[in-house]
Amino acid sequence: NFDKGDLVDPTYGCMLPGVVRLGEPSEIFQRPGAVVLLYEGLVNRFRVIPVDGRKLDEDLEALPMGHPVGRWEGNSLVIESRGFMPDYWLDKDGSYYTGDLKLTERFTRQGNTLRYELVAEDPMFAEPFRPAPKTLLLGKPGDHILEEYACEERDIKHMVNSTKH
Repeated sequence: NFDKGDLVDPTYGCMLPGVVRLGEPSEIFQRPGAVVLLYEGLVNRFRVIPVDGRKLDEDLEALPMGHPVGRWEGNSLVIESRGFMPDYWLDKDGSYYTGDLKLTERFTRQGNTLRYELVAEDPMFAEPFRPAPKTLLLGKPGDHILEEYACEERDIKHMVNSTKH
């Protein structure tokens, strides 16, 4: 996939980028029984994470964003997700995963910042995929994400070369 990534990237047809490529959220809010993560940038997406004590089922229908379940560990929100469709990539270089992917995200409050950590585990990986943790500044009350991004499907049939990114 690396050599022809710009021709076969699943997001070129306006498919969801998958949780790993979404990165960290731009806004987080909580309601009873759930935390909602809002994302901006290339695509505006949201994820609703149940934090009501439920357990993650083992037999799940595969979805592009998987099935998340969250829990609080002190001042950290831990989100575990399973049940991913294997048609998505971990990065823009075409690194893929199987339907057995287990994703763990951790948000830890440190003063007026959040530390965001992600670990992707899959039996086909030699070792877990661990991007560098990110430190997110907390916004002021009332700050919200920007306007919605409209996906423009790229016309792959008319691409003339495989120039990378």
